[in-house]
Amino acid sequence: MLPFDYTVPVDKIDTGLDAKLVAEYQGILNWAIEGYKEWKEYGLPNLEKLTKVAGVYQSDSDMIGQFLADCLDDESTELAETSVVDFMRSFQEWANENGIRHYPGRNTIIDYMEKKGYGRPIRNNGAILRGKLAWRGISIRKTA
Repeated sequence: MLPFDYTVPVDKIDTGLDAKLVAEYQGILNWAIEGYKEWKEYGLPNLEKLTKVAGVYQSDSDMIGQFLADCLDDESTELAETSVVDFMRSFQEWANENGIRHYPGRNTIIDYMEKKGYGRPIRNNGAILRGKLAWRGISIRKTA
């Protein structure tokens, strides 16, 4: 996750590094154990660069959030309804249009929506979506 932006120049590569590490095995293990003890007692420091990179990584990896940002209708009212089937169809179309081949399934999306405050879909008794699971208060813009 943290970028490693350094490449060792060819003339600086240590071809005997493996043997040196094997010779230092016991010291490396002790160093790691001491680091673990310190981490258990004090935790990790707040590293600003790591926090920033992690935030960018998380937002870049949030496919569902990107879909909502691109396709959620900002004009949705409390009366708006989107069935889970229609949501999934729109999400899959959006993913395909954006070159995303692997995307989360129905249950993952339902859990995500609940965690983000949209609630769980409910069985609808309205005239249009009668009997279908749907979210109230959201509508998806047509992607095509």
